[in-house]
Amino acid sequence: MQVESFIHHPAEVPVKLAVSDNQFPLQSIDETACMGVYIHTSTRYPVNSCVEVEINVQSPAFFAKGYISSSEPVKDGIGYETGVVFDCPETAFAVRMIEQVCYIEQYRQKVSLTEGRELTIDSAATEWITQYAANFPELSVV
Repeated sequence: MQVESFIHHPAEVPVKLAVSDNQFPLQSIDETACMGVYIHTSTRYPVNSCVEVEINVQSPAFFAKGYISSSEPVKDGIGYETGVVFDCPETAFAVRMIEQVCYIEQYRQKVSLTEGRELTIDSAATEWITQYAANFPELSVV
């Protein structure tokens, strides 16, 4: 079951998940009571396990630790829609910010393909913020 308050990480932006060597699994995660990020993965991850998230939208890459809240097969049968939640307000805030950067990059690529306009990251950010930032979900913690 997908929760609408989760941010869907754009497929065009590379992301890696790895089960953490330092496991501090949560007792349980009520996905409907928190917010997080959905990431399309080729691997099914154990629910409640601690994972390291690496998002390569800028240099250096962004790293965070989170917990798997769900890992369900996608409808087309290729991979899994993996929910990741966070237990630290600062991490949740940082993930929300980096996800906005990912969406800005996705927007920049889309404009290039569909309109033929080559935007700088700053120009793309200005346009994206004007059009979409007000509706971008907040993230809460477990």
